[in-house]
Amino acid sequence: MLTIYLPEKSPRSIYVFNHIFSNLFPLPYSITHDLQVFVNHTGPKFMYHKENIPENYFFWKSAGILEETTIHIINPVVKNELIYLTEDTEDFDPFSAIFYLLSRYEEYTRPHRDQHGRFLPENSVIFQNRLELIPLVEKYAGMVITTLKTWFPGQINYTRAVPKALITIDIDSAYAYLHKPWYRKQILVIKSFFRKEETPPLKVIYGKKKDPYDSYDYLIEMAEKTGFNFLYFFLLAGWNRYDKNISPKNLKYRQLIKKLSQTNLTGIHPSYYSPERTELYKKEIRILSEITGRPVTASRQHYLRFSLPFTYRELIKNGITEEYSMGYAGRSGFRAGTCSPFYWFDMEQNAVTDLKIFPVSYMDNTFSDYYGMNPEESINKIKTLAEIIYQNHGMFIPLWHNHTVNDYGPYKGWRKVFEENLSLLKEMGYE
Repeated sequence: MLTIYLPEKSPRSIYVFNHIFSNLFPLPYSITHDLQVFVNHTGPKFMYHKENIPENYFFWKSAGILEETTIHIINPVVKNELIYLTEDTEDFDPFSAIFYLLSRYEEYTRPHRDQHGRFLPENSVIFQNRLELIPLVEKYAGMVITTLKTWFPGQINYTRAVPKALITIDIDSAYAYLHKPWYRKQILVIKSFFRKEETPPLKVIYGKKKDPYDSYDYLIEMAEKTGFNFLYFFLLAGWNRYDKNISPKNLKYRQLIKKLSQTNLTGIHPSYYSPERTELYKKEIRILSEITGRPVTASRQHYLRFSLPFTYRELIKNGITEEYSMGYAGRSGFRAGTCSPFYWFDMEQNAVTDLKIFPVSYMDNTFSDYYGMNPEESINKIKTLAEIIYQNHGMFIPLWHNHTVNDYGPYKGWRKVFEENLSLLKEMGYE
């Protein structure tokens, strides 16, 4: 068994050690604050602190961040893909770097946000240094394991997780024309007279054509064909500028939710204003639970809008245990420097929580709307991501929408991207 000596009790250190040795590279380990226990231990061991003890070779020098209990501005130095949290770039502290990334430390200390109140990728040390396609947490954890293997040949044994895929679908607008109030239908019909519509709303309304956002039978078929888990997030908000789904009171919408929940995973898609109007969480989660007949434990914020620590605390308060917003609308890659799920550490409380964070690998319209890529270029980008995540035994979590997989309007040709993505994951051996 690996023994880790911490002279001082540190929730941050324990959090990082648990993530490395329980999640990424599972192996038996224990933490002791007793020096004599450490000295007497004859198996694999190391000490983590700012100062070493005499005649101890197995030592990692701490940058001091994990022993702290407060939050302050840190200006990281990046050198050869290593994030140093002090000006000392001679001794790299992989544990502090991992904590800095997973805790989203920089999101507490860098105030600039976009027009939707979201943390900007341009403010992130990862994107500033073009490291977004490197799972840095897995890289640094791997460096720890390599060092331990060098120190203790043949004594560091583990079995890494099989790479997994979870296909997530956001239902921002369940139908383009159907099941909407008469006045909204009327507006859509009038607008169609002034622009060329691929599927005229009147033909849909009168049952002559299928609603262009109705991709549900196709998605069910793809789930059955590939064997991958599909997770649907339902927006159940009232109508406003940013929340434009049909009413959760609508019988057809409720039937759709019930149908999808019978063979798929489901979660809540908290509305745009939920971070400010926190009472909406309870209301929207209750509605989804009533429809599906089971507790709601998964969530992804609409527009990926969240603010730390407040949004996550509200989700915990309302029974959410899995959160899927850790990504950027305008960038693909690893926002938290990882492609593996991890538990959220509440920086202000200086404590780990039971909320598990699932990083988003990419969002469908990131490639088309932000990068200006065509479908073929996007497939190549997705392939690169899939290979990186597979090599790091992570979890591939794409974010798609019901309307983007239907080869309709501006997303003509994107069904091929979706199908190529699923085929690629299957061929690579994702589970």
